[in-house]
Amino acid sequence: MKVAEVVEFDPYKVTDILEEAKDRGFESVIVFGFKNKLVTTMTSGTASNLEIIGALEAAKQHLWAGQ
Repeated sequence: MKVAEVVEFDPYKVTDILEEAKDRGFESVIVFGFKNKLVTTMTSGTASNLEIIGALEAAKQHLWAGQ
């Protein structure tokens, strides 16, 4: 699993990551938006809450492992 991390805010980097997801033909994309200490989650697909939670858990484990 690859987790793309945006270290500093750069609107062009965000666009690049979304374009890469589009080019790779992902079935669904989950976006986390951070603004004023609030988190907003959006998804492009019709994934169930359970599928989203599973993906989040996998991403969390990936980040903790430092991969």
